Amino acid sequence: MNSLLGVLVRFRQEDVALMCDVEQVHSFYVNPDHRNFLRFLWFKDNNPSGEIVEYRMLVHLFGNASSPAVATFGMRKTAEDGGEEFGSAAKEFVYNDFYVDDGLISRPTDQETIELLKNTQAMLATAWLRLHKAISNSVPVMKALPAEDRGESVRDFDFRHDTLPTQHSLGVHWDLEGEAFTFHVTLPERPFTRRGVLSIINSVYDPLGLAAPVILKGKLLLRQLVIMGKQGSDTPLGWDDPLPEKLMCQWQSWRNALVDLENVSVSRCYHSKDFGRVVRSEIHSFSDARKDGTGVATYLRQINESGDVSVAFLFGQARMAPLNPTTIPRLELCGAVLSSQSVKKLLRVDHTST
Repeated sequence: MNSLLGVLVRFRQEDVALMCDVEQVHSFYVNPDHRNFLRFLWFKDNNPSGEIVEYRMLVHLFGNASSPAVATFGMRKTAEDGGEEFGSAAKEFVYNDFYVDDGLISRPTDQETIELLKNTQAMLATAWLRLHKAISNSVPVMKALPAEDRGESVRDFDFRHDTLPTQHSLGVHWDLEGEAFTFHVTLPERPFTRRGVLSIINSVYDPLGLAAPVILKGKLLLRQLVIMGKQGSDTPLGWDDPLPEKLMCQWQSWRNALVDLENVSVSRCYHSKDFGRVVRSEIHSFSDARKDGTGVATYLRQINESGDVSVAFLFGQARMAPLNPTTIPRLELCGAVLSSQSVKKLLRVDHTST
């Protein structure tokens, strides 16, 4: 969550955005004293008809519990060693704008973006780390890269005629052409049971809370089913039992409406390109509560040198009210606490990323 918020905060007023990936297979050796912890059984000489023998991993592989920490440490150590030669900008990019092997950043101009990308590629290459799968909303940046270093969707792209595609990064869909965060809803075929309802609700990934009010309604329905499934209920409902008829219509209506999220988009940038220099920034967070739950919506308000104001959505959050009866004033206080926590989180991310 914090990483995604950091991505959004870093995209405040820069014009050129960049997304890339680091290939680091077999790049980090395992300390000889630790190799016994990475033992596994396999066929001798890779012959399925041969005997099974014990092997030890000599390099770190993705999939182990320690892999994300190893990847982060290895990349940062490489940046620390190469910061003086390849520039502080490349070092800070690796330190502050990567989540494991995915990096996102933006710069004011095409030239600065290209220079940053080239320097970071050269720096990571000293440790046999390949920075590639680059995607940008800038056509000149994409043209400056060889085809093998671009993302698969734009590898054979015709920049003169084709429209830039939507990209998927850290669970967020980014419309390059429209410069907005969007949703792509793919509803899996699931039976109308408690298990199926849970699967559908979890299929909508929304780390920034753009669809929090919509998801809350589905969670409230799921809670009704969970209560019905508890022992002692008048109508006990198992995980794989068909939904009651009175809830079936309600569930189908909510599920079928999820596709409307694809019509929702939130601008990636916090203000227009020609807004000018920002002289004042404010975070405003609003909270409210009702018997079903509490909600928070947080916005960024910016003022330029001419006194013009730009307001942009930052972060949303919604929580179900507790099952035990409580008063609306108490729930509103819970919403206020949730609001203050959201602002504190945003300020912490902004402080660490600037």
